[in-house]
Amino acid sequence: MLNQLRILIVDDNEVDRIAVRRFLRTSEMAIEITEAADYQEAKEQMSNNLFDCMFIDYLLPDRDGLTLVREIRQQGVKIPLIVLTGHGDEGIAVDMMKAGASDYLSKFRLSASRLNQAMRNALRIYEAEQEVAIAKQEKEQLARQKEDFVSRMTHDLRTPLVSVNHILELFQEGLYGEITPEMSRVIHVIIRSNTNP
Repeated sequence: MLNQLRILIVDDNEVDRIAVRRFLRTSEMAIEITEAADYQEAKEQMSNNLFDCMFIDYLLPDRDGLTLVREIRQQGVKIPLIVLTGHGDEGIAVDMMKAGASDYLSKFRLSASRLNQAMRNALRIYEAEQEVAIAKQEKEQLARQKEDFVSRMTHDLRTPLVSVNHILELFQEGLYGEITPEMSRVIHVIIRSNTNP
């Protein structure tokens, strides 16, 4: 896990923000908490700071949390986004998860252990996804290096073959003296082999 987690809490209800902040402080992790009271303030905080995890209220005064989750994911931000709501139902939960939320918790059943467990799980999944992405990038880089190596080797092997073929063609033209039909066939076979390695 990370040394110090930078967390953004987005909720228009100050009492709910205080509760989430208090619950997060019970975790054994070092945490730096930033708060935003609405969608616009959250967007401003995100443009000025890097966060490791976000807790987003579903009902915000200027836009809903679903819109915020969608926009964050469309920007390519992969950090855990945990949605909190007091007006939840299964339909909202499904919409949130489809939009890219990492988890969805009801404020009515919220506790320090549930909140921290959801955060730990989301961070573990995020870290595993990051490791997979890094491994994939390394594999792609190795494939590119291999392709480049093969391309260079092919070029380096073809360069002398082109010179050899040129000399053989001069032999066929009789520049170095007369050649027999048997020699001409052999030269032709060598040129063809050099051209199609």
